[in-house]
Amino acid sequence: MEIQRLVDSDWATVVTESDWFTKVRWIQPGRPPPAAPLDPFVPPAPPINDPFNVTISWEIPDDVEAGTYRVLFNGSEKEESSGDTVSFTAESPSFEVTRPMP
Repeated sequence: MEIQRLVDSDWATVVTESDWFTKVRWIQPGRPPPAAPLDPFVPPAPPINDPFNVTISWEIPDDVEAGTYRVLFNGSEKEESSGDTVSFTAESPSFEVTRPMP
């Protein structure tokens, strides 16, 4: 996952998923929640092949420059017909970050 800022006519990565201000949450809607999520002795649910929903959030720090930004998500999926893994990139619409007037 990357947060990119438009600089001149190019996109520059300014934040990744390793930044403390970002969160990436994976949810598999077809999977029931664990009975005891904090109990390390409860066995995990068996794997299912349902797709995941990914929610990306960014708590924008006060020192981030105003400008045009976007989110990129790099992932992979298995093709149903061949079982091959293929990579993809999803891109959010661009959005503006502004600073409040002093």
